[in-house]
Amino acid sequence: MEKIYWVQEWAKIRQDEVVRLPDSFDVHSCFLNSVSRAEFDSVFDEIWNMYVDIYGDIIESPERFGMPLYKTEEYNCFSAQARESRIAPYRPFHLLYNMLISGDHVNGDFIVDVRKFKIVNKVKNIHILFERLSDYGFYFEGLKNYKVINQDITMSYPDNPNLILVLKLMADKADNTDRLEDF
Repeated sequence: MEKIYWVQEWAKIRQDEVVRLPDSFDVHSCFLNSVSRAEFDSVFDEIWNMYVDIYGDIIESPERFGMPLYKTEEYNCFSAQARESRIAPYRPFHLLYNMLISGDHVNGDFIVDVRKFKIVNKVKNIHILFERLSDYGFYFEGLKNYKVINQDITMSYPDNPNLILVLKLMADKADNTDRLEDF
């Protein structure tokens, strides 16, 4: 596939940067308080595949994700447009991260405090990204046409509820250590 937009080039680079999972690896015990090792491994594999798939879909159809569509033939790699495109593929993951650090599990549901979320979230085109994340199995209640309104958001992943649990642990660890780039 010919890549005509800077964001496609950068999405491919980001996809290639996703660390390939070894056959076995150590897991810190803090990640195993609520799930078994086998459940964690399964969820972590699912998360890995999701990251790779999202980057791949951005490569294929960046407009579906509300990505900036700056053509490589019109803007050089040092332009402001190319620089914006460099970080744009992270948007779906930054949106998830912002939701996860703004919420908590309450009576079996994951509730995002909309006030906290609005303070931390700087991601563009989130209504488009919420819709795309729904394509990957996430379910959101409390949005209107995928737009944030003034009510808390319930986020779930019905195919595997442990996915939200593990993502929350990862987001909290990244937040506590100021390592967003590791999320």
